[in-house]
Amino acid sequence: MFDLTREQRIFLFRSSLIILLYMIVQYTPLFDLLNFKLTTFISMCSRWFLINTFAESMIENFWNGRRWVISNGGQSLHIGNQCNGYGLIIMYCGFIMSTMHYAFSRKFIFLMAGSVLIVFFNIVRVVLLFVLKNSFPTSFDLFHHYIFQISVYLLIFGLWFYFLKSNDGVDESLN
Repeated sequence: MFDLTREQRIFLFRSSLIILLYMIVQYTPLFDLLNFKLTTFISMCSRWFLINTFAESMIENFWNGRRWVISNGGQSLHIGNQCNGYGLIIMYCGFIMSTMHYAFSRKFIFLMAGSVLIVFFNIVRVVLLFVLKNSFPTSFDLFHHYIFQISVYLLIFGLWFYFLKSNDGVDESLN
């Protein structure tokens, strides 16, 4: 019915395996713990960044039972588990792992570096959203729902493009 090449079958198998693993992890108690830890890390780093970069000495950071809240006594920013970039990291890792003809060591380096960059981008995003909410509240929704969404997808596709375009990691023995 479908005439798929060997490479296409391998790509489909790897992609399906990544989706399956994501779904398995998504519905385990371990996921809740990892998700909470990532949200906590992003919240704490954002608070530290706000205090040390913008001299926001009144920043409080607390868990309200559903999400982390960063507040300066006036404005507050809520950081839920859906805001921590976990799904974006998984998507990026899926792109890298689905590719062929690259050594695993190269993939591993790009997985780690890209994941760290996505987390760092998310910390900067939270900080800038807090500053925007305090300084320019009318532009908060535009940046939260559109500008930063487009930016993080450009980052992910840019990292993946760089991974694919730099040919020094191609392992010809994997052909």
